[in-house]
Amino acid sequence: MSNINTTNNADGQLLINRILKCISVNDIQNYSLHCTTTKSEELFFIRQECTLNRNKLTTKCEITIYHDFESNDVNYRGSSSFIADLNMDEEELGAKIMSAYRSSLYVKNSYYPLPSGNRMETENSETIQNNSGQIGSNKNSDKNTFENSDNDDIVTEHKLYTGNEIADFVFKNDVDTDVFINSLEIFVTENFVHIINSNGIDVGYHNTIYSGEFVVQAKTPNDVELYQDFKYSYLDDDIASSLSELVCKNLKAVKDRAIAVPINGLPQWNATGLSFKNVILEGNSVYELFHYYLRRTDASMVYPGYSHFKIGDSILKHTETSSTVTITLNPKVPYSPEGIKLLNLPLISDNTINYITGDARFSYYLGVPATGTYECFVMECGDTSISEIQKEPYLKIVSFSDFQMDEFTGQFGGEYRLAYYFDGKNTIPVTNGSISGNINDIIGNILFSSEKQSSYYFDGPLAISYSNIQ
Repeated sequence: MSNINTTNNADGQLLINRILKCISVNDIQNYSLHCTTTKSEELFFIRQECTLNRNKLTTKCEITIYHDFESNDVNYRGSSSFIADLNMDEEELGAKIMSAYRSSLYVKNSYYPLPSGNRMETENSETIQNNSGQIGSNKNSDKNTFENSDNDDIVTEHKLYTGNEIADFVFKNDVDTDVFINSLEIFVTENFVHIINSNGIDVGYHNTIYSGEFVVQAKTPNDVELYQDFKYSYLDDDIASSLSELVCKNLKAVKDRAIAVPINGLPQWNATGLSFKNVILEGNSVYELFHYYLRRTDASMVYPGYSHFKIGDSILKHTETSSTVTITLNPKVPYSPEGIKLLNLPLISDNTINYITGDARFSYYLGVPATGTYECFVMECGDTSISEIQKEPYLKIVSFSDFQMDEFTGQFGGEYRLAYYFDGKNTIPVTNGSISGNINDIIGNILFSSEKQSSYYFDGPLAISYSNIQ
């Protein structure tokens, strides 16, 4: 049984104890548990009136059962997973566990070991940037080893907010009657996570997430709406300012969207489209674009041959370039779902790949240490302000209907709700257009803004600019 301190997670510990008893009774040798108890506050607003405020408490555990077998002198490890909750008694849990065990016999993955551990830990996610530990050595490259200083006991205090305080940040700049926030949803979620496996992993942490969405509306000259979601960890700096600024940007955007004209209706439009030198992407599309490199350097992409990136490779096609890309992985929780300790890693430095990241299975297949998988990253900003970037004719897209980034080909694009066309003299809000491109074709000539954006997943340049390729 686990000895993790679960003072604030009694339901989670109750479920885990029940599961571990069933696993023992059924003589299951290899397993992993990822148990989460979530306390949430949920607020729903119409205009600035709260129409619903509710609280939830849920506990769920993802159970994975493994089965090792041999076929033609080759070792395999099958697995099967299911979700358990407190409504399941021991009889139902036992039946589910044995069903998963039987299902795992039909999964024929090459053998891989589970992450290992020999001590029990509980951490607040505040300590993520101060964890110690070495994850081993990569037999293919000594760069894929990780060491941090021994600062496990250092904890930084962070301000915690209620749902109403988050609402105050959102509504701070909602003061106009013609352009306003139509609706708002807020979720303040406190998670207690406990991860256990049969190979000695027994770790836990808790964190708080602020997330939600709002719709801004303009009534004249056209009645239009724009949607915006948001997400922050309580580790993030200056959430109040970031949210207020996000609202300001969206209020301005919906006001311009109300007067935007279809791009193909401009007088400058001709058979080949519009003439402009640069394309500018602003906001979340910058994150989506460069998240491509997190996927391309993941072992699950490298091992099957979908990505040919290797440690030491340049992300550029050509050596002559004006772009310098530096990406640091910046996890907001201390452990991966498998219980692997997550560290701040310099994934790409000056265009050069330093790490291949991944889960236990695909990292083992590649012969590299299992780092865990990452979604959050920091990217260095540039030296050029957006005002400088906008001195030459451009098309700047600030709101997409659905920005798409193909992690296999590098192709990106989408239809935009709002963009700005600058012909050298006038700036015109436009809509109903689309762009497309390939990151591998433009990466060598991208300019990164000096202005910054910050969210749960991404801290980096607010905007990027690249030459229009026609």
